[in-house]
Amino acid sequence: MSKVYRFMRGARCNAWTARFAATSTWASFATAAVDEAASHRPSTSGQEVLVSSKELSAASVGAYYSLDRALLQEASRPYAGAFYSPREPGHERRGGCKALQEEMAATGRNAVMYRPVMHTLFSAVGANSQANTNHQRLMLTGPAGAGKSIALLSLVEWARQQGWIVMYVPSCAALVQGGYFARRGSSRRWDTLTSAQQLLKGVLDAHGAQLKQIPVLSLEVQQQPAEGQTVAQDAAEVASCNPSVSPGALTAAHQDSPGRTLHDLVAGGLVGDDNAEMAVDSVLELVRQLVAASSPNGGNKNSIPVLFALDDYNYLYGTADYGWYSPNDDPRKARRRPIHTDDLVLASGLRLLDAPHLGLTTVVAANTTALSLPAPVVPELRMPHMELVVPGFTEAETRNALAHYHATGFASCLATSRQARQLHALTQGNARELRINASTLGLQLS
Repeated sequence: MSKVYRFMRGARCNAWTARFAATSTWASFATAAVDEAASHRPSTSGQEVLVSSKELSAASVGAYYSLDRALLQEASRPYAGAFYSPREPGHERRGGCKALQEEMAATGRNAVMYRPVMHTLFSAVGANSQANTNHQRLMLTGPAGAGKSIALLSLVEWARQQGWIVMYVPSCAALVQGGYFARRGSSRRWDTLTSAQQLLKGVLDAHGAQLKQIPVLSLEVQQQPAEGQTVAQDAAEVASCNPSVSPGALTAAHQDSPGRTLHDLVAGGLVGDDNAEMAVDSVLELVRQLVAASSPNGGNKNSIPVLFALDDYNYLYGTADYGWYSPNDDPRKARRRPIHTDDLVLASGLRLLDAPHLGLTTVVAANTTALSLPAPVVPELRMPHMELVVPGFTEAETRNALAHYHATGFASCLATSRQARQLHALTQGNARELRINASTLGLQLS
């Protein structure tokens, strides 16, 4: 059982937590009063000019800011279905970040609220990178509709604005269902071609120029104990669950091939559509290379900030939606045998919160409570990690969102403080229900 540190429970888990705790405006914002006298004063949302993530500060908390959609192509619905067979209009495959898609469909704006929990998250990740300290594992938890996906997506956009290399998985559900999959040789493990190529394309489109500057390194394994473990004790077990990262520390010996870069590695995994093993191995090798590149001894003069962001993380544990039939079974009595995620090479390889050594990279994952597959709500994580609870909207945030809906034309009138209180009580801070149920207060959504 791993040790979990919770940001919102008052305990100073370590010095790293203390560095950003003082910068959070959560305490003051959560208790912000909503008075009737100011009930019709527009919020900062919906203005013609919104700040970008580069301009965010503690003073921006509560305001809406614009996202650069060019940095978030993986979040779009068309991008999510790029490697799947086309469907008829109106029946396109769902994928990407559904929370952002729904918000954009309602308001027509690439804008989200800069919440206190997001300020805490950005400050924590940024401080850890500037300190050049050891890797960081962070799990986002919270009730359904609280805004975990938006917080994670916003972190991805912020990090890419800062020059980070980010591997972003909008939903790990895509790694365990849908698309082409094939058995790896004569083993009991399986490769998922579609999801692997989708990941590679996302990284290539977002960071193609950066990848051309990073050489592919020949990596050696230096056996070192993981946190709280000995190599002999758990190395084999960890390796079997996390083939993407060695149980030992990765050190760069020399450049793999003169002139070969990470761009070549990624592009190689996208060549052809019939080699699932090559595509999956390219993703896992990219993870290893980014781990090495994040450290100063990884063949680079300066460490490269790297973020792995995985939404719906608990889909990587439990039973997948794939199944197979044994060729030796009688066709009349054949029974579909479900495949466990332990046997999916890519899905099990991206359980990065359980990877023992990650260089100076940062891993941020978010769990979902709306599972369409039988999977544990909270996976049993063995490695120490931090936990950040994403709370539902406060009354003040509900009012801000309603003002934003009015300013963008989604709501025909501005909610009063009384209506905001009623809707906050009705939705219990669920952002999705806030959009759906606003009409019950007579706001007459357009």
